[in-house]
Amino acid sequence: MNGSKLFGLRKVKDNVKGAGDNAVGGFSRIDALVVVVILVVGVTLGARWFAKSRMTSARVGCVNRLKNIGLAYRIFATDHDDRFPFQISTNESGTLGLDIVKQFQRLSNELSTPKILVDHERARVKLAPAGSWAELGRSNISYFVGVSAAETNPAAILAGDDGFSVNGVLAKGERVIGSKAKVEFPQKFHDRSRSAYVVLADGTAEASDAAGRRGRFGKGMETNLFLFP
Repeated sequence: MNGSKLFGLRKVKDNVKGAGDNAVGGFSRIDALVVVVILVVGVTLGARWFAKSRMTSARVGCVNRLKNIGLAYRIFATDHDDRFPFQISTNESGTLGLDIVKQFQRLSNELSTPKILVDHERARVKLAPAGSWAELGRSNISYFVGVSAAETNPAAILAGDDGFSVNGVLAKGERVIGSKAKVEFPQKFHDRSRSAYVVLADGTAEASDAAGRRGRFGKGMETNLFLFP
């Protein structure tokens, strides 16, 4: 082998050796960096998607529960001359003047289980469902009831998310809310947002913003009477 060919082979070997100094098993540092960046971006996007999916699921679950509550009231009204139980005297097996526990217990024939009264996705308040209708208490209820609602006023609020304040005071027990009252949900109370979910007297369930809530709570009359857990 002459000197020029030998020199050429050594040069090729040196080039190959130099190219491998920054690689491990054919995987360069730049390749590794690209993979790391892709993994970080993938994990970030996945976490955001999961959080958004969970929030969407929470909204859907809450709206579905309220739709069931609204349907139960409408089924009851169909069998009682278009009257809700809180419009009927206790002498006629109604719940007129009774507390919120009695209001929901009266729907035991229309609602399959008291578990439907608990919103498991609440950001701050975790409630346990009642084991039976007889065991139902305020601590097993996540929703209020609008006892001024009537089928003749389909836009009136029949039931909805508990946990909001009226004129700066947390609503509890029996409350009269006027059309000009300031109704607000504490930040991150539900779905990590200020969203409120209600079902109307016609069975429609919806989410309302702050302005919408103020309008709905006084819809059709100057004041509305609500029962809270």
